[in-house]
Amino acid sequence: MNVVQSEEEVKHNGQALPGTHRYAGGTAPGTGAGRIVVELAPPMASPSPGSGARCLRAAVYFVPEPRAVPIISSFFGITIRMYHDDHPPPHFHAEYQGYEAFVSIDSGDVIEGRLPRTAAAIVREWCLLHRPALVRNWENAQAFRPLERIQGADHD
Repeated sequence: MNVVQSEEEVKHNGQALPGTHRYAGGTAPGTGAGRIVVELAPPMASPSPGSGARCLRAAVYFVPEPRAVPIISSFFGITIRMYHDDHPPPHFHAEYQGYEAFVSIDSGDVIEGRLPRTAAAIVREWCLLHRPALVRNWENAQAFRPLERIQGADHD
């Protein structure tokens, strides 16, 4: 498959070039970040015998970009993230060894998901200690402003 930079490169005098071509570019309105991909396959014979016509085969699809989630802190193998424009109540995402939980900024309690008991206790203590910075980050995230890095429980 040949990857080309513009739609014009997959055509010559209005005819598809031989081989399979992939055009990746543009964005689809209203779908967020990503790329429109058009794949053209070699023309095949028309289903009408004897017509001499050839049919162009193409596929068009949208490939979304992964949503960036800022890491605002990490400590003892625990990663703390906060999404921009996330749903209420104010919370952050804590990840540890395959576990993930939404943690309330107000109380430090796990409101969804699960963390091992020790990790949950460390996250809760860290949350309560850094609550003002977490509230500022939540407000910044809701307004699509950059988030601050917050010192970890291991003082990194």
